[in-house]
Amino acid sequence: MKKTIILISLFFIALLALTGCGNNTKNSGNGENIQGRRMPDFGQPKSQPDISGIVKSVIGNEVTIIKIERPNREDFADQEGTGERNEGEENSSPNLGVALNGGTGGIHGGGRGFVGRPGGGDTDAQAQMLEKLKEMSAGEETFTVPVGIQMLKPDASGSETARSEMVEANIGDIKQDKMINVWINKDVTDRKVASFVLITF
Repeated sequence: MKKTIILISLFFIALLALTGCGNNTKNSGNGENIQGRRMPDFGQPKSQPDISGIVKSVIGNEVTIIKIERPNREDFADQEGTGERNEGEENSSPNLGVALNGGTGGIHGGGRGFVGRPGGGDTDAQAQMLEKLKEMSAGEETFTVPVGIQMLKPDASGSETARSEMVEANIGDIKQDKMINVWINKDVTDRKVASFVLITF
């Protein structure tokens, strides 16, 4: 249980990292945040993603995901400064104060975002994490992925260095239980159509 909680915490931290943590970003010419650290930038839109969650099904180019709400930045900061908890408290709720490059799970800091599935090759832990996240679902959302839009995914070529990079993806990479961030085309009003998809792990 403790390991699953840590994995869920790492997932939320990674979401904060990939979406730029915009609440603490200055509008300065060099694009750095108030601490001077450059935010992760994989070429995604500057705005927050419209939908984040776990892929439930893919039929043709229609994708249905289980929506997962991103953690509030202020709540994350508050928990980061709460100090140590006893073991009982740690097992009862996710500790969002885990360092980006600490523990296991393929999460990397230093402005590079995150890559790979949390928990490495531990499929049981991955399954537990996914089930816990699904329990926190904010509902489902279906959208269309048109041909030709930009999609990115972590490089799975093998080395840890390679996995810290993003490479071009396609509709075939969007599979059940993948975690994705989606930006919606605001020019299309009669249905939800993706304009950019970031497959996180």
